Amino acid sequence: MNMKKIIPVVAMAFALLGLSSCWTQHGNNVTINRTVLLYIAGDNSLDDYAYNNIRAISEHIGNPDNYGARLVAYVDRRGRKPFLAEIRQYSVDTLKVYPEEFSSDPTTLANVIDEVARIWPSERYGLVLWSHGTGWVPTDLLSTVAYNMGYVRGADGRIPEQAVWEPSAETKAFGYESDSNSPKGYICMDIEDLAAAIPDNMFDFLIFDACYMGGVEIAYALKDKAKQIVSSAYEIVGDGFPYQSLTQFILKGDMLTVCEDFYNYYNSMTGWKQMGGISLVNTAYLDSLAVSFSNCIKGHEEDIRNFNLIDIQRFDRFRYHVMFDMKEFVEKVCTDEKLLADFNHQMEKCIPYAKSTKYMFKGELAQLQINSYCGLSMFIPVRSYDGIIN
Repeated sequence: MNMKKIIPVVAMAFALLGLSSCWTQHGNNVTINRTVLLYIAGDNSLDDYAYNNIRAISEHIGNPDNYGARLVAYVDRRGRKPFLAEIRQYSVDTLKVYPEEFSSDPTTLANVIDEVARIWPSERYGLVLWSHGTGWVPTDLLSTVAYNMGYVRGADGRIPEQAVWEPSAETKAFGYESDSNSPKGYICMDIEDLAAAIPDNMFDFLIFDACYMGGVEIAYALKDKAKQIVSSAYEIVGDGFPYQSLTQFILKGDMLTVCEDFYNYYNSMTGWKQMGGISLVNTAYLDSLAVSFSNCIKGHEEDIRNFNLIDIQRFDRFRYHVMFDMKEFVEKVCTDEKLLADFNHQMEKCIPYAKSTKYMFKGELAQLQINSYCGLSMFIPVRSYDGIIN
């Protein structure tokens, strides 16, 4: 593509994004061995946050060449055509503007990943998935499980008379986009479809900047897609990851520091924004964890069916609670100390980092205290969910 063709595309993309245009080139002697794709499915209520995050990255990214890396972004915002660009210091260099398409469609994600791999071939790849998220819950169950999230009982026992739009509206509750041709009026990616869109063994790491994606069901479904997965078991504040400080660690592929930076940032906040849970999963150990988990729950089927969900740490604010702390669940069910010790050992290998603040929505009606946070949530198929979720 010659410069005469590139310049109008760049100008168009910056008009869409609202940033000033600047074209840059890599140095002649720079070796790039990692390409990170930031996939922003922001054609929804998160539109403004997409702009803020891209701006924070471009202002604080420094020189990616120093890390032998590049950061490529696919950006779909409300009322604007999607585009593909490379983000560098104070610049968003756009190479392609797409016709209007659904970024929450797995076909779009698969096509973008393929295009990035062809345009920017690298030894290593990283993927950041940025959008709404509702964990493992299938699209056809969302209206049942997560209907009117703001109506859940508050910390003081009261039930709001109306949905708690502040601050719950400012959270990332993967993928969500209005679609008048869809039976439900919206589209998003079920986990099986998301997994099918991502090539096996391509990515060193996968980061979810989206709510509720820290479930063992999701990690296991994606275990062959990336060596490491960074995610949260509960809601992420709409501001998302603090890209102004941790983009450099993403470019380095340092996921431990990404997690630590995320936790420290949100733990330093005040009021309801002092909320953040994060974990790092080494996917190579998920099969061993699955075997150990199976051994622990074998013979306890009736105990699980009759399990009292009030007795365990939950992470969701849905109508039906479907995300609970995995480690605490196993410790309450398993009575064999040897099996339990093996499970905890497998958890330590699988999850090298997991931290959470003490509360979600501290001081708000929706406040939830976090007493246990192992880094993976899980669904518990209790009897009362028969015919509804099970």
